[in-house]
Amino acid sequence: MPAGQPDQAIKDDILRLAPNVIMAYPVMLRMLLRTMTDTELTQLRRTLRLVFTDSELVTEPVRALFAQRFGVPVCDEYSAYEVLTVGSQCRHGSMHIDEDRVIAEFVDEHGQPVPDGTEGAVVVTHYRERAMPLIRYWLGDRAIPLPAGCECGSNFRRMMLTRGRSEDYVQLPGDRRIYIGTFLAVGLTLPGIGEFMVRQADTGAITISLVTDPRAGLEFDEIATGFRAMLAGHLGIGVDLDIVPTERVELSAGGKAQLIRSDYRGPGGA
Repeated sequence: MPAGQPDQAIKDDILRLAPNVIMAYPVMLRMLLRTMTDTELTQLRRTLRLVFTDSELVTEPVRALFAQRFGVPVCDEYSAYEVLTVGSQCRHGSMHIDEDRVIAEFVDEHGQPVPDGTEGAVVVTHYRERAMPLIRYWLGDRAIPLPAGCECGSNFRRMMLTRGRSEDYVQLPGDRRIYIGTFLAVGLTLPGIGEFMVRQADTGAITISLVTDPRAGLEFDEIATGFRAMLAGHLGIGVDLDIVPTERVELSAGGKAQLIRSDYRGPGGA
């Protein structure tokens, strides 16, 4: 569906179409869950059989929430515009690398391979792009390589996306970085939060804009206090930041949500 439509229009179109499969950015799926009534969700579940997510980092708790609310399996697809599909999640939750079309490497900051189970940067060579092949293309994402072996029977190697894109972070004093994965672990599992975005100004000041979910029955101050407390629990320290209400997060022209952005250029900054 075209990006930029009002939430109500998107919801109404989906209910009218009664799809068997929905493929959408996670930000749009979260919007559907906020705007659909229980009766409308029940209506959607009568035909829905599968949900695909792509283009945004999806943590396991969020995937489990989608599966529980939509009542169907939820599988993530990992792809990039320059190289098309890199990996797809099977019904058992494993992200299998498309080794029949792409060579995926996982490297450290010096470009050296990391062993299975160790986080690295994703570098790909997509050898079916014959017109303009990209050799060892640095995608900017962080992931953990895993060996082959899955209940689904696939012999393709696996990977697990972790913190999101390498540049998607805010910087704290002392050069400590908080990546989008940490914020997702808090912002999309805490009751009362429908959506959020993080912005760091060139001064270093951090602001979190929250879209609240009224179904939780919580006041904004309660939600903000919970966000601060859970974030501090994840990091082991308190973080100096402002939390403000907003009606909707910023979307790109293609409908993607940029949940984190830093304009800070301090020592070691983004």
